[in-house]
Amino acid sequence: MALTLGVGLCTVPVILFLLAPLVGLKAAALAAGGLLVALALLCWSVCAVKAEAS
Repeated sequence: MALTLGVGLCTVPVILFLLAPLVGLKAAALAAGGLLVALALLCWSVCAVKAEAS
């Protein structure tokens, strides 16, 4: 989970840098936050499946 959070936080500046000039800062921030939530949900679901299997 910590690795996923680290990757997510490292991609936030890249997303803001790429999207902010195109769609505005608010929309870019929402996209970055959405990516963080999506990564956390993906990681949580993978961990839940692995814990259930063992």
